[in-house]
Amino acid sequence: SDLALDAQLNLHPFPKLRALNLQLRLQTERTNPTYFEKHHFSNTASWELSNVLQPTTYLHSEAELRVPWGNLRLGLKNRLYRQYTYFDRDCVPAQIATLNVLAVSIQDEIRWRGLGLASRLVVQNSSRTTALSLPLLTVYGAVGYELEAVPNVLRLHLALECTYRTKYYADVYNVPLGIYHRQYDFLLGNYPFMDVVLNVKWKSANLFVRVGHLNEDWWGRNSFSAVGYPERERTFRFGFQWYFYTPYDEEKAFK
Repeated sequence: SDLALDAQLNLHPFPKLRALNLQLRLQTERTNPTYFEKHHFSNTASWELSNVLQPTTYLHSEAELRVPWGNLRLGLKNRLYRQYTYFDRDCVPAQIATLNVLAVSIQDEIRWRGLGLASRLVVQNSSRTTALSLPLLTVYGAVGYELEAVPNVLRLHLALECTYRTKYYADVYNVPLGIYHRQYDFLLGNYPFMDVVLNVKWKSANLFVRVGHLNEDWWGRNSFSAVGYPERERTFRFGFQWYFYTPYDEEKAFK
């Protein structure tokens, strides 16, 4: 049977700095192979692995230090798998005895006189890329400006967002089976995606305009959202929201 345990702990190492917070988390889970992973027969693939596949377990540990200055967060995560299950390049379930994933992250957010800067950097590594491949570096950044044109009535918010990840052999989607499986022929990544968002909030109404993939064709057209799926061209979207009551978290509804 499946089993999961989760424990979290919040610490304040320095009594005089209550805003300096250290969060610890420990999690373990054990899952049995699914029926689909053990038995399958179709026109495109077939396997019988009921006596081969073993339960998958993992031990997850993480620590995050929240620094009060500038909303800085420093994180460290590690996940150790035993009998990790994946679909190989032939679309057949396979297991690897041990696999370890280590990730280090840093994120920060700064606001000053209407100007906002947000950034997040993640460095991660998989010990067995034949079973699980991950981008070594993922970066997100946003710069924006917020103006309260009419106090308590009209606010404007303009932001430029950018996401980038290094190249890696991402899994490819198999349509007949409906699963993602390993491949070693196509490198995904090494391309920035930029979006521009404009929000106009008037009392309880919110109007937004978004330009997606702003940088289309700036550095060529070799951009993919997934293996075999080219990223969509530059798109323009707009929408309108009207709240008949004040949302519990109005700031998130606006931003």
